[in-house]
Amino acid sequence: MTRLKINTTYLKELEKENTRILMFKKGNQIDDITDEIRNWFKEWFYGYGFFPEFPYEIEGGTILVVRGDYPSIEEKQEMDEKTLKETKGKTKEQMKEERARLKEEKKMKAQMAKEAKRKEDENLVKARCNPFSDPGYKILESAALPSLNEALIGYRAAWSLFDEMPKDKFGETIYGYMKPLLTEDLMKDMHLECRKIIDEMMRLDLKMLIQKHQADFKSMGKTFPKVKPRKKPKAPPVPKPVIYDKKLIKQTAPVFDLNLVTKPTTKLSEVYGDLNYAAYNFNIIDPNASFPFPAYGDIKDRIRLSCIMGCGIQAGATRRKSVMLLGPERNGKQFLADAVAGELSKIFWVIFWKDSRV
Repeated sequence: MTRLKINTTYLKELEKENTRILMFKKGNQIDDITDEIRNWFKEWFYGYGFFPEFPYEIEGGTILVVRGDYPSIEEKQEMDEKTLKETKGKTKEQMKEERARLKEEKKMKAQMAKEAKRKEDENLVKARCNPFSDPGYKILESAALPSLNEALIGYRAAWSLFDEMPKDKFGETIYGYMKPLLTEDLMKDMHLECRKIIDEMMRLDLKMLIQKHQADFKSMGKTFPKVKPRKKPKAPPVPKPVIYDKKLIKQTAPVFDLNLVTKPTTKLSEVYGDLNYAAYNFNIIDPNASFPFPAYGDIKDRIRLSCIMGCGIQAGATRRKSVMLLGPERNGKQFLADAVAGELSKIFWVIFWKDSRV
């Protein structure tokens, strides 16, 4: 009931804040984005001599420029100088042959590196077979560690402000949401929606500006230079739906036979156990008391909240990406996992990792 009340309060505040932002902020947002894109056109025309190419819609439009992923004027000039050096005094046939030669050299280098890596691995295996020449294991740094450190730094930078907010001014946080974060999310969604509409308008403006620029070249008796367009990125592939036909059943039959995948029918109502009210009593006597171990009924309630409601079957419940069951052997962890799968009518996957059943 507390979760449902929090969610109801949040939805009401969300609708109220969304209406306020649309009434007072949308017009200014549209004007700001329009001025920003026009200034971008001017910077390129006066700094580079030509207008920029409008980013493709699949790239996100001009949001690509905001993120800093679009080439700057200096980078474009460097690319032009590099292209001029590579193509100076060469015919199209010569450039085509050179590109083919470079592609072949790159392919050969990749094959040589792969072969060298294979030989290195073979020599390492042979060395480890001899205790006198075994080099031992070298602990390597995880490739995910830099990204993890960056995420932690960003997390601290983003949340340090909210950790220091005075409770008397920001008391709404106890009701399940933070007003500043709510407003920021709505502003972000509105900004992206407005930018898509303005990008379509600005594409037409850019087309007319380029036509006028071409007319100026023609009036001066000059030829407008041909610009090679940017390579259009590929659209992300659409995942194909899984068709559970006889062929797929036949292919997956061995997995079910080995009990790697099962379809449990156990329900959470089959899990018995009382709640541990001693924890509540201890807390009344001493707020700083150490809680006793939870009873099976406490674990059952936690499983219901985290694993079943956390899958999204009830509005307002916190969604969980993963849950770990930790406990001694033959204490019912598998039974609880089967009960969760049975309640959700889902199949159950079993993964073996380092001789442990997960």
